[in-house]
Amino acid sequence: MPGRALQHLLRKERDMPSPMKKPSFNVSKKMKRNCIVLACIGALFLIGITALGAYNNRPVKIPLDKFYQVEFTGEDGLGEGKLIFQKEDFEKNYLGKIKRKGRYSKRSRGIFGMMTNLFLKEAEKEIILSEVEYAVMQLPELSEESQLENGEHVSLSCKEDLSWIEKSYNVKLLWEDKDLVVKGLYERTAVNPFDFLDFQFTGNSPQIRVELSLKDAPAWMELSDVNISKREGLASGDKIKITFYQELMRKVEKEHIYFLETEKEYEVPKANAYWTSGKDIPGDTLRLLQEAFMDSLRKEMIGGTAEEYIDLSGISVQYLGNYFLSRKEDAPVLGHNRLFLLFEIHAPLKLKDGSLQNIQYFNGIEYQDLLMDQDGKALVKPDDGIGKGVVHPIAFPLGEDGSLYLYGYKDYAEFYKQEIFPLLTDYRGEDNSLKAPESVSGVTLQLPSESSGESSAEASADRANTTMGTSAEASAKSEPNASSIASAESSS
Repeated sequence: MPGRALQHLLRKERDMPSPMKKPSFNVSKKMKRNCIVLACIGALFLIGITALGAYNNRPVKIPLDKFYQVEFTGEDGLGEGKLIFQKEDFEKNYLGKIKRKGRYSKRSRGIFGMMTNLFLKEAEKEIILSEVEYAVMQLPELSEESQLENGEHVSLSCKEDLSWIEKSYNVKLLWEDKDLVVKGLYERTAVNPFDFLDFQFTGNSPQIRVELSLKDAPAWMELSDVNISKREGLASGDKIKITFYQELMRKVEKEHIYFLETEKEYEVPKANAYWTSGKDIPGDTLRLLQEAFMDSLRKEMIGGTAEEYIDLSGISVQYLGNYFLSRKEDAPVLGHNRLFLLFEIHAPLKLKDGSLQNIQYFNGIEYQDLLMDQDGKALVKPDDGIGKGVVHPIAFPLGEDGSLYLYGYKDYAEFYKQEIFPLLTDYRGEDNSLKAPESVSGVTLQLPSESSGESSAEASADRANTTMGTSAEASAKSEPNASSIASAESSS
């Protein structure tokens, strides 16, 4: 009992407020609770700041392989692979996200400084991005870049060390190799353009002309696309080159066509050729030409007034050679060549008083555009001759009251002045007169009878063969350095 009363007193005393003690127990507890709250908030803030800094400084992951494409172009078997960096997509994704490590530029203060800093910040974004682009552009490579075929497999890989870029910038470069299949290469068609060309050579050497035409040509080929080095003024054996203008080459390239041959050389075939010289006239040709002159003289003498005053049995003819003219290149078209055969005629003239007087005069016969065939044989017809002397009469007095008119010139000088000299403006002259005249004999000027016409003509030709063959040999000996006559083309 006394114990319980004591406990009660003690409890009562403990519960009664002491006038000397402050009521601080409840305040300290509240403050402690507030401090704990504030400490938690501060810790969370620090953690947030740290996390935000770590987040902002984290490396930017860049899957480089996503920003490269491979374009295959060209011909199948000769194709090429081209690596293309997708610059626009790269800038769109990473502009402003990539920063340099450990570099901080000093910032200006004030309003102007703030504007400058803003400008520099934007410019720095572009600069940094360009630096990274330049660094990564050349890194990947193709296993094969040329001589590609459709269906071929090539790999796109990056074997370069990328760590040096990651040390300089806040980036993490990712790469995954790719296996690519070549496709899209075109197949070119092989064509020989000369299969579509047809050549024709016309004319006589050295005035041959080449005519060009198309045969079964495709739509992309026109005659104007063909270039010929020389079209006319060609001689046998000349070379001409056929090429094609660049416009045609561009057209066929678009059509995926390639030419097996782009140029070709052709040789002008053998053809009949104009004479280029009169120095070495073949014997049979000279015989024909002399016979043509004798025929002209025969027609003049027999059956006309001349037969009454000329002793036909005493006529003799001498071959003096020839004068050859070839047309100059710049001259108008006047014929390609001219050949004058020169003769001197000796005849006894019966005067009216019954006496005889020996006369001599000069005459000639002209041939124009003489040709030789491909084998060098002269294409000469006696009927083609032009008797120049026939159109120029010369008078021989018969006495006091009459004259006999024959056709010709007094001498070679007069013939040259009248017939040859005017032509030298447009022609080049070649004097092939003999050092010693050759006699043309064995040809009778009497009219053959009808019954013996054939035999007389054959005998006359035989005699002419012997005499005129000798004349040709003498002509060749008189010109030891004479060049052979070019082959010629027939006048069809």
